[in-house]
Amino acid sequence: MKVELPPVLESLIATLTSQCGWILDQGLISGPFGDLALTLRYDNLRMRLVRDRDQWFIEFSEKSLPSEWYDPALIKEVLTGSIGQDVLSLDQQVTIVAKDWPKVVELFRGDRAESTHFFLTQHRLERARRRMPELFK
Repeated sequence: MKVELPPVLESLIATLTSQCGWILDQGLISGPFGDLALTLRYDNLRMRLVRDRDQWFIEFSEKSLPSEWYDPALIKEVLTGSIGQDVLSLDQQVTIVAKDWPKVVELFRGDRAESTHFFLTQHRLERARRRMPELFK
């Protein structure tokens, strides 16, 4: 069964791998219920494209904490210093990646990775508090 990625992701992958030095790290992996994942890498940064319950999204991780993945909305908050939308459409996620991938790479550069993980973890906690304040009373 051939899996077709959304055209916006096909284009992003083509651009990142042919013009920007990203490498396809892990090919398309199929999971139960039709879930899929594809991983690319650039230096110590990994980007995962995931289809979960027919919804596509993008996540970033760094090799020193491979189980921690961060979405583009959190990355954008760290880059801009302002709180934005918690949930972004696939097109919005791709736009952030296409426009800001060098800045994202810089965030996860070896000497900055630890502080970036700290800030992203804090932003994720603040997002959870905004979304579910009753859990933090």
